Amino acid sequence: MKKDIDISSYSYYSQAVVQEAVQLLGQTVWYSNLHQRRFVKTLDIIKSHIDLTKNPRILEIGSWPGYLTVALHKTGAQITATDLKPERTKILKQFNIPAIKIDLHHSQSLPLKKTHYDCIVFCEIIEHLNPQKITEIILRLKEVLKPDGVIILTTPNKFCFGNLLRFRIQGSKRTNKSGHGHWKEYSQKEIELYFENCGMKICESKLINFYSLIGKSNHNSYFCSIFSFLGYNNKLHNLFKIVSLPVRSLIPVFRDSIIAVIKK
Repeated sequence: MKKDIDISSYSYYSQAVVQEAVQLLGQTVWYSNLHQRRFVKTLDIIKSHIDLTKNPRILEIGSWPGYLTVALHKTGAQITATDLKPERTKILKQFNIPAIKIDLHHSQSLPLKKTHYDCIVFCEIIEHLNPQKITEIILRLKEVLKPDGVIILTTPNKFCFGNLLRFRIQGSKRTNKSGHGHWKEYSQKEIELYFENCGMKICESKLINFYSLIGKSNHNSYFCSIFSFLGYNNKLHNLFKIVSLPVRSLIPVFRDSIIAVIKK
């Protein structure tokens, strides 16, 4: 039976591991600040489904810029990273983390062992993919999972408050050569149906506010955001974030992200 994900607390361990990874990489600071809360929660969710003390095999789809990859490595997981351009995440070599070039749009089959991985991390990826290819890609991922293996997925919520305000519930319908650009964003129900139609089970599913209130920093305190208001140039954008936070927090459908755990 599907259950909601508990987002009431974060483990100090996950926070410490993610912070260590951020300090080690020391690059794309804006990205680490914006996504750090997501990294921590993703690591917590993985820990709740996979015994990291047993050195599980974890496959990460789309590893750039490497923060979550290194954090998972630090937990003891046997992490394999994949990316459109693995050479752009050079630090992975320092940790002997295998980095494989994979283009999900054009690979007829994944160059990976079948039924090999305990977990696949599929975070902030599905929105970059051609919707016509999604079912095919999910079936390929399913092939490399062990029986009862899990996929951890995060993606933007199509119906988040910001999208509705801009009358934008679709992506850009294209991505560039580095995979940037949202081809399509999805609702929680659409994500669940994709995987259920591929014969997989939705174990947990939740709408959540992952991202910052102010600019490109990861402040999660409402009052901290108000006090920081004057320190960021895009004041109109930040004013909207502050005013809309109660709505986004109290009404789940307006939250910015989807997080789900799917079992083979």
